[in-house]
Parts: sequence; C-alpha cells; structure tokens
Amino acid sequence: MNITQILKAIEQTDYCDAQILDFEIKYLGDEANLFIESYESEDSKKFCWKISFLRCAKVNYETDASWVTESQGTKILWRTEAVKTLKDGQLLGYSGHDIQIVNTDDNFYESKVILANMSINIVCQDIEVSKVLIADQHFFWDEN
Repeated sequence: MNITQILKAIEQTDYCDAQILDFEIKYLGDEANLFIESYESEDSKKFCWKISFLRCAKVNYETDASWVTESQGTKILWRTEAVKTLKDGQLLGYSGHDIQIVNTDDNFYESKVILANMSINIVCQDIEVSKVLIADQHFFWDEN
C-alpha cells in the first residue's frame, strides 16, 4: 500500500476516542499490532480493527506507568497496578487520540501513535489495516 491508501485505511477505523483493546509486539520486535474497537453496530462484539506495523526497524513507547501526580504535597505514581489485572471499566481510559504516518526517503514509514495513556513511535517498512475476529485474538482481559 502507498501512504495515501494507508492513511485512508487508518481513518476508516474511526480510532479517535475509540477503545484501544491491546498493543502487542511480536517476532522479536519485527511486528507491532494495535487493536481498536469497531463501532459499527453489527460488528462491535464480533470484530475489531488491527493495525499491523511490519518489518519494524524501531519501536519505542512510553506508558502511564511512569506518570507522577501530586496529592497533598506528596508525589505519587499515577498507576500502581499492572494493566493485565485490570477489568472491564478500568480499561476504558485506553482510547485513541492521534495516528500520524509519514513516508521517509528510504522506503520506511515513521508512525506516531498517541493514545490516552501511551505514546508510540514506530519506524517500519509496511503497514496493514484489517478487521479481525475478536475471538481469535485471545486478549489478556479475556483471562481476567
């Protein structure tokens, strides 16, 4: 796909303010996948969107685990529990804000993904967008 097709496909996911279901890195960092809830009424319980960043040269991310807030003059961590232990409504804070993709001169895409509780920078050779069955993904929150 070219950059125009990729951007159009990502826009079709309606990611802005959508629930982020998971972010995973696989195959020794070669692939990163972002899963986004589908808001199409006939699909929402059966399918979700998957944005795959393929043949990654660089994956860098920062989560809310390092965020600090202040309460009564004392600095405290924003989040102290592991995300894998969160259930249902506790995961609602993980939503999409912005996805930017630019094509570099050397046949790579530079991607910047901003989520409510996470920022991700990825340099990769290709990006694919698809709808996948939720049941086939085995999301961590299904196990809680």
